[in-house]
Amino acid sequence: MEHEDKYHPSDQVVFRSLQEEEYELTSDQLVNLRERHFPSDHKAHLHYHNTIEINVNRGVEGTVWIDGIAFNLNDIEVLVVPPGVMHAFEFKGGSGSFDVLHISLTRLGKYLNLHNIFGDDLQGLKSMSSMDEGYKNIKSMIGKMKEVEDEDVFTQLQIILEIFNRIFKESNPIRSESKNASLLKMVIDYTETNYNKKIDLNEISSYTGLSRSYFSRFFKKTTGTGYFTYLTLMRLEKAKVKIRRGESVTESCYSSGFDNISYFIQLFKKHNKGISPGKFREQ
Repeated sequence: MEHEDKYHPSDQVVFRSLQEEEYELTSDQLVNLRERHFPSDHKAHLHYHNTIEINVNRGVEGTVWIDGIAFNLNDIEVLVVPPGVMHAFEFKGGSGSFDVLHISLTRLGKYLNLHNIFGDDLQGLKSMSSMDEGYKNIKSMIGKMKEVEDEDVFTQLQIILEIFNRIFKESNPIRSESKNASLLKMVIDYTETNYNKKIDLNEISSYTGLSRSYFSRFFKKTTGTGYFTYLTLMRLEKAKVKIRRGESVTESCYSSGFDNISYFIQLFKKHNKGISPGKFREQ
């Protein structure tokens, strides 16, 4: 199985609703496993998705936000992110590595009756604890998964079941969606729907039922990023998708919510290692 650090859809800032299964990270494969390196500081902004995500930290420092609560990555060896759970990362540049395994529920459901195992609404999966001392044993299982060929579904399933056994043996599923998580999902889904329109602070704070100042503090505290930075990054990622699909730079600019082509190009280059939208289109 390939596991080098290369382009994958989840490298993008991921904005998706669980209902939109076409956006699932690994819909074409049962598992997707990558070994990531961060020679310089890197952020993975607020997102959630319909996969089980398991991260093995091998010396990477930084911060992870789970349902709006910040944790120090230095203290975490294995991190489990259940489907639908809000999370964001801020990695410090260094020499460590970070294994990221995504297990597709869509593909897994073709081999296992997930509703019989985890309940009609898959609550057993969604309530998994993200961190537990006993999860350390999962590191060796991820190592085994690295040696498995993509086509060897039976071995992949065997390892997945070993991982599930360890998770549910070592931890007490206690997660319930917090008020903060529900509010953040509201913001993500609203922004996903309206990113191509003008959104101001009055509008988004009113939608959440919070005051302007409280909303700004809340979003920054629970995600590590200001809302309008988040909105700008979303628009840039949407523009990249549109360019890949054949839209011109100008079309992708305006259809993604930007109203100034020069500013769009400036931002695009800033967040894409100096590559302009035109060069990106040629690639």
